[in-house]
Amino acid sequence: MNVRRLLGPTPLQLVVLALLLANAEAAGADAVDIAALQIGKPYEWGGNGPDSFDCSGLTKYSYGQVGVSLPRTAAEQSQSGLPVTGSLQRGDLVFFATVDSQPGTVTHVGIVEVPGMMIDAVWYGIGVRRDDLTSDYWTARFLFARREPQLIAIYAGTFGGGLFKSTDSAGTWAAINVGLTGTALQVQALAIDPVTPATLYAGTAGGVFKSTNGGGAWIAASTGLTNTVLALAIDRLAPATLYAGTISGGIFKSTDGAVSWSVINSGLTDTDVRAVAIDPTTPATLYAATFGGGVFKSTNGGGNWTATNAGLTNSTVFALAIDPVTPATLYLGTDFFNCGGVFKSTDGAGHWSAMNTGLGSQCIAALAIDPAAPATLYTGTGGGVFKSTDGARSWSAVNSGLANAFVRTLAIDPLAPATLYAGTQGGGVFKSTNGGASWSATNSGLNSVFFVQALAIRP
Repeated sequence: MNVRRLLGPTPLQLVVLALLLANAEAAGADAVDIAALQIGKPYEWGGNGPDSFDCSGLTKYSYGQVGVSLPRTAAEQSQSGLPVTGSLQRGDLVFFATVDSQPGTVTHVGIVEVPGMMIDAVWYGIGVRRDDLTSDYWTARFLFARREPQLIAIYAGTFGGGLFKSTDSAGTWAAINVGLTGTALQVQALAIDPVTPATLYAGTAGGVFKSTNGGGAWIAASTGLTNTVLALAIDRLAPATLYAGTISGGIFKSTDGAVSWSVINSGLTDTDVRAVAIDPTTPATLYAATFGGGVFKSTNGGGNWTATNAGLTNSTVFALAIDPVTPATLYLGTDFFNCGGVFKSTDGAGHWSAMNTGLGSQCIAALAIDPAAPATLYTGTGGGVFKSTDGARSWSAVNSGLANAFVRTLAIDPLAPATLYAGTQGGGVFKSTNGGASWSATNSGLNSVFFVQALAIRP
């Protein structure tokens, strides 16, 4: 390959790049995020990663980590996906003729990071780096671009039927239970690694199970952990750190990607834990919802816990949600026995206030916040789905087409927040593409008899 070294991006491009990357990370990892993690690694002809790459090895590896399989060579990849006829977008594959003796022949490929910039494995002595697509060198050799569908994977955890996966926006589902048997088929919680989203964790009645290939196979990952797992939370800034909330066993922590766990119950007077939430900006700050002790808070990564229940009139808490923009704002849902609806705190759980206008004293099983508009949130209840657009000051039912009233879990598409999914008790999964205004059942391949206890979306 006849390649001359190019100047890097300008300071202004780097500022724009940092802002766009921050937005992308907020939405969840994609193939470009994976490629960016490889910057600085060496070039090697035939390199497939993760230690070294050639150009097509980098693009294949990056897409493979998010569940999209590409052919191996640049020439083969140039026939994959769909042709790009308009402006380039993040994730597009760009193809070049870099061998002067072979004009018009695909010999190099990169992946677009932001408009005008790509990540590519260049050549020996250069390795993986960012390159300026607008430079004279690359514009003279550019051939065309292809767009790969970065499939949004949706995972559904059921009680008794194990796990199901959809890669067509819940149009169809397929069971993904290799390695799961017995009580492991009673899935209560899911967590996806934000950096390597092919890695995910399932909390079950048989402990924690881990997959590193998008649910293709599962292995037990419960060393040191006891009891049924009802809640999982993963540190976005350090994804090898996870927390598991259990029935009667309290909270367990892993710092090695679920290889091992240790109990962290100092100060936790109620060990029946139903939800765990991590402050997205200060991940040493944690919140735990318990069955009878209300909410507990830790500011040292679970080293010790303190009850934070001022203003809370119902101590049976089943759901927690943190405002992604203003993490001192939290919401909780009370459930099942003395249903008390939703409570809100704006001071990091220092004080709670009931927020039930239009909601009543519903039993709350799930809460979800719109990542693009955090004043909009949804709650799954024994009476269907309710929506608020004013930070929980008022609620309205949004149940048109939602045949099963008991909604146990909710998930919002982070890239298209008007699209949301509801997992129900005995009715399977329902989907809305208009912010809950209407719903339709999406259960092809999914046994709707199962209770859908957990939903997770990997963009």
